[in-house]
Amino acid sequence: YTHAINDQTKQVFAADNPETTAITTTSAAVTGFDDDSLPDLVGRLNWSTTGADITVAGIVRQLSVDGIAGNPAYSQDATGWGVSGSAKIKVGERDDLRLMVTYGEGIGRYIGLNTLPDAVIRANDLETVPVLAGFAAYRHMWGPRTRSTLAYAVQQGDLPTGILATTTEETWSAFGNLVFSPVRGLDLGVEYRHGERTLLGGQSGELNRLHFVAKQTF
Repeated sequence: YTHAINDQTKQVFAADNPETTAITTTSAAVTGFDDDSLPDLVGRLNWSTTGADITVAGIVRQLSVDGIAGNPAYSQDATGWGVSGSAKIKVGERDDLRLMVTYGEGIGRYIGLNTLPDAVIRANDLETVPVLAGFAAYRHMWGPRTRSTLAYAVQQGDLPTGILATTTEETWSAFGNLVFSPVRGLDLGVEYRHGERTLLGGQSGELNRLHFVAKQTF
């Protein structure tokens, strides 16, 4: 539901289909549990000015897990919450800078393809995982048909003690691209991306990818 307060400010409210994702003290695999009975509630405030668009948002969730392997009687609930701020800032005539920072507990499902879990399943508790994430991206217009974006994104979990060292603790990635639009609605691009993943035990790995893209908008 969207409500316009005035020409520059809008309120947005949403109820999202819930699903708790969690790990255990004996497994680092993020698993989904469809035991939630209340929707995830989201509120957002959008504010637009001549030089910037600014958004502040928040989420409240009820996390639920009923029944796990080896203990069908297991039943625990927890409360998840998160806050987020983002901005798109105009730079010069055509460039822009985009920023976003998010922090919360039990919101791993909503960040970075659920790399980090919402919670850890313990014998007598469902412990939420604090998460900090953010990104920055700068878009530069080389001309009326050519543009590039440079971006960096990171997420980090404040993981509790007593879980496996193979649990993901942090990921980050950076990319740069060049996009050419020869005609209206057609984008041709190339992008290079580098990313790294670090586990709780200190091990890390990386990826390097070169993407070629063709997009036609109708």
